[in-house]
Amino acid sequence: MHAETELFRPSFVSNAQRNVAGGSEPPYDPDVGERQAQRGDKILLATLEELAVVGFRALSIEDVAARAGVNKTTVYRRWPTKVRLVVAAMESVAEDALVEPDTGSLRSDLLSFARTFHAHASSLSGQSLLRTIGIESADEEILQIFKTFRVAHEAVVGRLLSKALARGEIERLPDHRLVAILVVGPLHVRTFLNHESVDEPFLGQLVDTILAGLLPRKAANARPGARRR
Repeated sequence: MHAETELFRPSFVSNAQRNVAGGSEPPYDPDVGERQAQRGDKILLATLEELAVVGFRALSIEDVAARAGVNKTTVYRRWPTKVRLVVAAMESVAEDALVEPDTGSLRSDLLSFARTFHAHASSLSGQSLLRTIGIESADEEILQIFKTFRVAHEAVVGRLLSKALARGEIERLPDHRLVAILVVGPLHVRTFLNHESVDEPFLGQLVDTILAGLLPRKAANARPGARRR
């Protein structure tokens, strides 16, 4: 593995690791454990659904419990505050949204990354994240989760660029954070500000425009749709 690739390797701590308490634990009952996991998943999904509908400020644990079909004490037992509940809901979808393509070419990798990001941003969980962070909440814990999520996406782009450098597609490593912004920014503008659809022709044009500034000039001019002089 290349040294520069290691620079972009984020570390996630699983919820299970994060929630382990000290001391001895009772014998594990797989049936009870499965029911608890299913109940927890229902509560976190209900939280995301409530966030998408009412937002962070209006969200209540009572409404989440009702949507999940559980008693509110069940929610409070695991997540005693609204902030902790929302953080857990955000963490539950963060890693699933991080897919690192490995197609063998930078263009295809960036296209795949853009598709995955747009699909997640347009989903229920993505809408909940955007509304909670971008509009309503300045809670430090929630902002920290968002920062971790953003840095992880930037790290994926960084590793794609490192692999492209190793293959000889690019001559130097650009600022991976800037490249991530160049991919993600237009998707947000087109989807949430302009209310326009994101289709394959748009994604291809977006990626080719970014590559025009990354690839050697001859390679960039050879890209599909590139203007020839």
